[in-house]
Amino acid sequence: IPFKKFPPYWYQRKGLYTAVKFPIGRGSYATSAGKTFIFYLISRYCIENNIISPDKKILIVVPSVMLVTQTRDDWFDDIQGDNLIDVDLVYGGSKRNKGARVVIGNIDSLVQMDLDFFKDFEVVLFDEAHKLTTVSYRAIYNYLIPNNIKMIHSVSGSYYPTETGEDYEAESISGAIH
Repeated sequence: IPFKKFPPYWYQRKGLYTAVKFPIGRGSYATSAGKTFIFYLISRYCIENNIISPDKKILIVVPSVMLVTQTRDDWFDDIQGDNLIDVDLVYGGSKRNKGARVVIGNIDSLVQMDLDFFKDFEVVLFDEAHKLTTVSYRAIYNYLIPNNIKMIHSVSGSYYPTETGEDYEAESISGAIH
């Protein structure tokens, strides 16, 4: 993947590699490690290498409206400076770009979508994955179960301790931590 502004650091490349190698899995990254950039790398890789079908999409689930717009702004302003990937933003009052291949939505708005909305996704990326055990995150996951999901990758910097009830539940949704 050619980059105009910033080449990825080794751990960001490893984040992409890990997501591709373990398509159901979780990545653990420190604060400021570039989780948004890793999501960009994964999205771009999946689209450019036909990991997802031409008529399917990538869903990025974030916990707040601020992170919906911040993710888009980071992708277009800070990371690449161009619109190599079309995005659709889902939050209260947002204008939709329904033809986009990547949908970035906040959890509260996504849980209000009807089930038909979720049929187009083959890749799902969860931000702040330490919250996977909450009712809202589980609802999104349950909407996706009947679909042909090719990748569920979650990222966080603060997972539950391993071998706890919360960790087992999060692992049941998006796999082991790599």
